[in-house]
Amino acid sequence: MKKRFLKVILIFIIYSLPLLLFLNLLLLIRQKTKTDLFYKTLNDIGYTKSKTDPYKEFTIQYINPHYIFGLPIQEEKRKNISNKYVSIDKNGYRTTYPLYHSNEKDSLRKCILILGGSTAFGHGVSSDRNTFSSFIQSNIGEDYLLFNLGTPSWNSRQELISAINFISRPISKKCSSIDTISITGSNDIGVSSQYIRGDLIKNESEALEFISAPESFPSLMKKVDDIRSKNYNPIMLTKELFKSLLKISYGKIYSTIKYEVISNKIQSSKSPFNLYLYQDKKTLSENDKRFIDYQMNSFWKNHIFIANIFEKNSQFKNKNRHLVVLQPNLKNVAIDSIWSFANQRMDKSLRDQVLPTNIHILDLRKFSLTDKKQQNSLRKIIQSSKSQLNKKDLLNLNYFDDVHLTDIGVKRVGKYILDEYLLITSQD
Repeated sequence: MKKRFLKVILIFIIYSLPLLLFLNLLLLIRQKTKTDLFYKTLNDIGYTKSKTDPYKEFTIQYINPHYIFGLPIQEEKRKNISNKYVSIDKNGYRTTYPLYHSNEKDSLRKCILILGGSTAFGHGVSSDRNTFSSFIQSNIGEDYLLFNLGTPSWNSRQELISAINFISRPISKKCSSIDTISITGSNDIGVSSQYIRGDLIKNESEALEFISAPESFPSLMKKVDDIRSKNYNPIMLTKELFKSLLKISYGKIYSTIKYEVISNKIQSSKSPFNLYLYQDKKTLSENDKRFIDYQMNSFWKNHIFIANIFEKNSQFKNKNRHLVVLQPNLKNVAIDSIWSFANQRMDKSLRDQVLPTNIHILDLRKFSLTDKKQQNSLRKIIQSSKSQLNKKDLLNLNYFDDVHLTDIGVKRVGKYILDEYLLITSQD
């Protein structure tokens, strides 16, 4: 009886493994098809000329000596991932139009740096010409030079480092003054949840080490904890190889069961990461709340440092301004969620700060959210709709997904930003 049972188990394993491999392949194809169909629909309604995802290569987090990760530092890689919709210029920034700073012999001009994460970078817009930096450059004229330093997933600490690095580069010598506009906030909140949910922080002292830490650092630590080590342990290497093979072969099945079967409430536009942020704030422990407080305090400190760096830099004779734009986000609709709690702590932390005179704040966190028609995103409607899509309504949506903006969304938000910036400069 025992031998027969073992034989049945063995036969089951032998036959089931190929079936599971095939199922995993089908799920991977399904995911790719879903993305391709989304961009095909965007093409059909006239939103973009691309029928595939032009941002695919820009979601990769390339290792970086200053920011831990960022866009590629090798010129060849930058050229390879650039396309006619999303491109990186010779300075390593997303291309801004019109190309006023293409002429190296230009006289000094007022510079504006756009800082931030993927929203500032312009993830989701149809081309380089529809980013915030291009919108402002087109409307403010050639007396100014706009530079898009925004990089997907960056938080405020990485924004601070990017501002410092800009000053140290030869390109800054083209500037008679430098003003900065940060389209910011969402990544600092999002990264906080990543560390709260992880297993890295076990006590107060460890929590302090991860204040303003970037996204994906826990993943990096799992891969490399000791940079100088040479681990040739055959058992460990075999274990890692086995785990990699399992992930490649069956990883999609696991994620589908976990996030689509068990958690059937997850909509196609929400990743597991986003879903967590919608959860009730009651799920937060006191330690979690304390860590969020640390993060929000650091968020404002980072922006204060940005303002001070340019204000006190002797290279620039003119007064420099730092405009902090608290960015729009569909998650701001949620009430009593982890996301809303973090926003409340951000506001409280702001009240506790002593701000320099050259820092200005534009709160657009709930931009257009009083209009119920704007409480949906382009991605969510296209991927979930089973009925005929209304082209006019779709092209009027401000949100590409929960956090990113559409072309028209960038124009509308960009007008608020530009008007606020011009008001600030007129008062100085």
